Amino acid sequence: TYRSGSWTKDDMLQMASFGSYIEQTFLACMPGKGNMTPSAMVQIIRRLGVDKCILTTGFGQWMNPPPSEGMRMAIATFLEAGMSSEEITKLVKTNPSKLVE
Repeated sequence: TYRSGSWTKDDMLQMASFGSYIEQTFLACMPGKGNMTPSAMVQIIRRLGVDKCILTTGFGQWMNPPPSEGMRMAIATFLEAGMSSEEITKLVKTNPSKLVE
């Protein structure tokens, strides 16, 4: 069973059905830091719905690359994992901007 922090897939689906945005962090895909492959995260995002997710890096700690470099890495990784540029735009630009309107 996939767990994001303390949430199961079913928990996240229920939260998304109530209108919540579900944050997925690229840090979970980093070797030695996370427990998820990029393709597994893509599957979760698509199951939840791209319109209900945001993608962040989870970076910012001294031992990681700067967050801006992490986002570049995340975008390249998810393009390589099969996401379209339109999906990624929603995850990193469109959906997050809705949270600050």
